[in-house]
Amino acid sequence: MDDVLAIANAVKDSDTDCLLTLGAGSIWDACKAVKIATANNGFTGTHFLKLRAKINPKTGAVSVPDGGINPPTLKLICIPTSLSAGEYNPKTGSLDPQTGKKIPFYHPSGMSDVIICDPILAARTPEWVWLSTGIWSVDHAVETLAAGQEKPEGWVKNAAENGLQLLVQGLSMYKNGNGDEGRDLCFRGSWQVAQAITQAFPLGGSHAIGHLLGSVAGVPHGYTSCVLLPAVMKYNYEVNAVEQENFMKCFRTNNIFADLGLAEKPDLRTWDVLSKLIVSLAMPQTLEDVKLPKEKWEAVAEGTLSDLWPQTNPIPLVKRNKC
Repeated sequence: MDDVLAIANAVKDSDTDCLLTLGAGSIWDACKAVKIATANNGFTGTHFLKLRAKINPKTGAVSVPDGGINPPTLKLICIPTSLSAGEYNPKTGSLDPQTGKKIPFYHPSGMSDVIICDPILAARTPEWVWLSTGIWSVDHAVETLAAGQEKPEGWVKNAAENGLQLLVQGLSMYKNGNGDEGRDLCFRGSWQVAQAITQAFPLGGSHAIGHLLGSVAGVPHGYTSCVLLPAVMKYNYEVNAVEQENFMKCFRTNNIFADLGLAEKPDLRTWDVLSKLIVSLAMPQTLEDVKLPKEKWEAVAEGTLSDLWPQTNPIPLVKRNKC
């Protein structure tokens, strides 16, 4: 939040009318919050926090606060170098330094005004950032398609399925040395998945717990999905097996099973294939891999229950056992 306020005050003092970001999620996420802050005199922590979005506790849907807020007028041009794809989404979040929790902010006009995806420029992105945020976008697609109470249909379902297939293809191509075309497919896939996300379908446990791994333990988004997504899919399978089997079709096409060395194992469950994909990209798989100390497990578990999406997980996360 301190960075958001610093940028917002710099904008005010310099009479800036447009921001340009080059980089990954934290940069444009902050600038989306700056758009809201500058339109509503949110130049101090007290005033900024009054602009926090309203959350429906049953669906996780985010809306403008009661009483409304002014629409942003500051323009934002984003040149992403990762696959988080939040630049396509008007929602954003900011970490409250007092509570350590991520606070949501939202206005329909809050997203980027221009987005430029360049796979050649993205070649300079550190590999761990590219691959982990690729899994982060896979997570968006998977948790949308394996939704709990509300099922995506029509073009929303198609966008998530097409995006997932492009992402898996692109990550595979990138891993096998075809960097430029692989990055291009990944960009296209993350964009398609983002279109589904903007329709406010509730996500699930991987995102709910991942928010806390990020805010409490400083685990980068992307790494959170690498660690959590296979486990959450396994946990949810008893209630959404049909949805999981439906989107698994994209893994069985385009030689993805063969690429992962699974050609002779076509009946593997979702979490096994996701885990194989993540391992093939040399990404972390466990809490130990991301160096989460046991003394922080309680804070992560406690905080998850007050996040946006624990109750919209296919098996609602409404209580915790002692860690």
